[in-house]
Amino acid sequence: MRIVSPFVFASSTGISCGLEAVGVSDTLWAIESLEVAARAFSLNFPKATVFVQDCNSFLKEVLEGQETNAKGQRFPKKGEVDFLCGGPPCQGYSLLNRHRGNWNSRLKNSLVSTLLSLCDYYRPRFFLMENVKSFISEEKGLVMQLTLQSLLRLGYQCCFGVLQAGSYGLPQDRKRLVILAAAPGELLPKFPEPKTSFPSNNFVTVKGKKFGPTTTWCTSAPLRTVTLRDAISDLASLEPSDSASSFSEPMSCYQRMLKGDSRGPIRDHVPKLLTPLVQARVDHIPKVPRANWRSLPNIKLLLRNGKYTRKLVYRSFGRGVSGVCPCAAGKACRREAMLQHRTLIPWRLVHRDERQNARPHADIEQAYSRPHWDDWKSTLVTVVSAEKVTVQASFTYSGYALVDARRNLSRRSE
Repeated sequence: MRIVSPFVFASSTGISCGLEAVGVSDTLWAIESLEVAARAFSLNFPKATVFVQDCNSFLKEVLEGQETNAKGQRFPKKGEVDFLCGGPPCQGYSLLNRHRGNWNSRLKNSLVSTLLSLCDYYRPRFFLMENVKSFISEEKGLVMQLTLQSLLRLGYQCCFGVLQAGSYGLPQDRKRLVILAAAPGELLPKFPEPKTSFPSNNFVTVKGKKFGPTTTWCTSAPLRTVTLRDAISDLASLEPSDSASSFSEPMSCYQRMLKGDSRGPIRDHVPKLLTPLVQARVDHIPKVPRANWRSLPNIKLLLRNGKYTRKLVYRSFGRGVSGVCPCAAGKACRREAMLQHRTLIPWRLVHRDERQNARPHADIEQAYSRPHWDDWKSTLVTVVSAEKVTVQASFTYSGYALVDARRNLSRRSE
């Protein structure tokens, strides 16, 4: 039996595609405030009514008893919604966001209550909410507790778990919190069993209590890990400003599954164009697996735009400590005054690495890194910005001197 569902914060369809692919639901409605993402959703789900509006305005209008929005689109009625699914924006909860406390992030955090209010209004048979793992620890676990308490007070059975994308056939380390709820009289769904082995700790602690996976396979799985080689080894290697559209035969089961019956041109296999400085950094990363920004030489060299790089200057700040900022010695940070521009070794990465009191970032090792073919990728983000020297700016493989092409990124997320 397939159930009908709306999707809140629809984006470009991720979860909805998966639910339809396994025969769980038919997506008939979606709410998405970003027009570009809404158009993408409409292309993927032509039968769905996509409300291009803020979910708060959607909720306000249905609570006021309106039957249609300003565009004349009919709102779903009570009793029509079997399954409510949503992934509220994660910027306010994600540890990758260094500005989680600003107004915009905190405003997005409030959208969790909007999703729960929609659940209260429509009272679907089933409910699903997805977010980043750190949602569990937000405000010392209070946000998580309030979310579960809200569902329980509405009469729902509920459970939660942390699912690792790498355990379900993706070459990516990506943990996500999933909250499931079922109305009285319905059978609460179980989480899917892992398919592929992946080194991951999915245990979480809430208010001093430790919770683990409810699946049978917790520390292993029937199939081996899917690697970068499995995902993208058939894609042509590219030089900067190149593109590729020719079809190549799949070299793994993963590639064969994604290509399906397609024999047309490859779309979006185009690398990101780099600034002269960033391209020079990429060119000087040793072409060996797992090399990263720490391997860059501290030299002066001529860039393709005719300008020279500068050598990174390390200063002494007492106590036998040298670095690029006084905070390396535990003193007050003078980031703006000490910032050095156009250095081959990125000043910002050195600064973040040597700060004594900064929150540790394990992902700093991924900056300007060359993953091994038989490894997987760390968590992918929406925008891979090498120019801003983000710790997520990873580069590819076996000697290619370029940032991941869009098709590479897509292959590791599908």
